[in-house]
Amino acid sequence: MAFWGRPPSKSDLRFREIVRILKSHPDPGQREEAAVQLQFQGQRALEPLIEALRTDPSADVREAAAAHLGKVGKGSSAAVDALIEALRYGPEEVPGWAAHALGEIGDLRAFQPLVEALRLEAEDFAENAVDSRENWFRRFRRIHAASALGKLGDPRAVPYLVEALQNDPFGFVLDKYYIDALKMIGTPEAVEVIRRFGA
Repeated sequence: MAFWGRPPSKSDLRFREIVRILKSHPDPGQREEAAVQLQFQGQRALEPLIEALRTDPSADVREAAAAHLGKVGKGSSAAVDALIEALRYGPEEVPGWAAHALGEIGDLRAFQPLVEALRLEAEDFAENAVDSRENWFRRFRRIHAASALGKLGDPRAVPYLVEALQNDPFGFVLDKYYIDALKMIGTPEAVEVIRRFGA
């Protein structure tokens, strides 16, 4: 007698349908929604989300995949590797969402890449107007890199956050995010910096 195993559950069928949409639906809006839905599927969502983050032609889909890897990626080296890659090389808001997810996951391997994302030199902004799309994407990345460093809680981040406070190309626009990150770290050095900047 043939052994067929148990029939797939409704949960399994739902998961397969979401993955099918994410991988092959022609509408990027549908693929983006599929990436959002995968956050409720636990660690089995890792592989399709990582694939979408790396290969989907739509920046919106890749942003959703990055953001929701933060929900399911704790303890996954593959997720951290994919997010670090996206932080460094992703288009548009993908690096910012990758930074956000790395903060959610809390893996200290992300520390140095997040510092690199934070330390954008002022000349990086000189070629474009401050309100250009490209500078918005860079600002978005800095915001989430600072927040992620705060969530990691590593005291090594303090001097880099101080540097950002002193040298941000946007002036005082992002100071709140650097101060909030220092509050999350909470070491005596961080508290002293907060006091010095009057926050």
